[in-house]
Amino acid sequence: MAEPSLRQTATSDGRTLRSVYGQPLEMLSTPSRTGGGQILSWMIPAARPGPERDLAEFMERLVRRYEGPALIFDVAMLEQKLLALADIHARYRCHFLAPVKSFPNAVFLNLAARHLSGFDVSNLEEYRALPRDLSGKTVALAGPILRADELPRFLDRGNALVVYVDSLHQLAQIEECRSPLDYGVRVDSARLLKRRVHERGQRCRHSRFGLSGEELLAVRPRLEGSQHRFVGVLVHHASEENTAETYLALVEELQALLAGLDLSVHDINLGGGEHHLDLDSLAALACRIRKSLGEDIGLSFEPGRLLTEAAGYAVGRVENWRTRGDAVEYVLDLSMDCHLRWSKPTLIVPRPSDPGRPMRARFYGPTCHEADNLGEHHVWSNRAGEPPFLPGDLVLFGNVSGYSASIRTSFNGVAPPPVHFLNEPIGE
Repeated sequence: MAEPSLRQTATSDGRTLRSVYGQPLEMLSTPSRTGGGQILSWMIPAARPGPERDLAEFMERLVRRYEGPALIFDVAMLEQKLLALADIHARYRCHFLAPVKSFPNAVFLNLAARHLSGFDVSNLEEYRALPRDLSGKTVALAGPILRADELPRFLDRGNALVVYVDSLHQLAQIEECRSPLDYGVRVDSARLLKRRVHERGQRCRHSRFGLSGEELLAVRPRLEGSQHRFVGVLVHHASEENTAETYLALVEELQALLAGLDLSVHDINLGGGEHHLDLDSLAALACRIRKSLGEDIGLSFEPGRLLTEAAGYAVGRVENWRTRGDAVEYVLDLSMDCHLRWSKPTLIVPRPSDPGRPMRARFYGPTCHEADNLGEHHVWSNRAGEPPFLPGDLVLFGNVSGYSASIRTSFNGVAPPPVHFLNEPIGE
């Protein structure tokens, strides 16, 4: 592996800045005990001929104009992921809706509008963030609060609309809307999987969302008598451990439930939570579900983190440090609490061709919260035994989700970070 060059840059005020991310940047992503642990892999290796080059060039520009922590996304990689989902759609008639809450950024939303079937929104503000022309797209509206008087305004951009009700109260609310609507019912995923969970000797989780089978049975006459068109069901299983088998089980239990109710549906929306699946696994899952459902029932997913994690990075600067035993501890201006929520950051660090001893490095955020922790990572000292980062150095992390851009906060006086894209100018 090539020895990375150490870039030293003189600033206008006479300071000398260095960057360990100079070219050639042979990137590794080191495991973290608290931040996910996986080696960073490019989900579509052919998507970028030189992601290391692009990152190195970006970091070289950033070190000269650093103004604080930042989130960085690779537009080309985002688009390659969206193109892969469009291909799955074409092969298995499986629709993908981008949740606006997963990355409410105009660049991303315009890309999603170009390649996906539509969007998932929870309220009117999220709908207003979408591109002006949504002709041919579907918007799925599902949220804990529904305002009946606003429903016609979710059709202002030429899109189709499906409203998923989450309670008997919301079912009554949509009847207040005089304009005909397509609507569906959200089903309680935890209760749907209750039998299978008990069979494995596990406790059944509680979900605050959706109707149970008993509630669906009770409202079935109201579904048939509604002035609006009932089209299907939404089931989003909020688990961090979803596998392909989770979704297959959801489909099987849904089919049994609907058959028992003698309730026909046109569409089944399986929500999000697919970020533990790679694209090949997702394609295989879509194939299996399509065979199970047949050709007459629509199938949708609402992937969130799956769309952005492999394309997202975060950068911060070392502000404080010390050694403890065989480990080095760093305090960055980059915060897990404020900047990286719903991400599992992996440290990106060049490894010398002739490294010194292996070390453990712990990274903490700048807040006074004890648990503001970006994880413990494996690193290497240099030949002189010095740790890889010194005060003033920039530190780069991968595996950052678009949700981090959505949930940026200013807790403890820490400013929310800006969002950048690779190859864009930095303060120029």
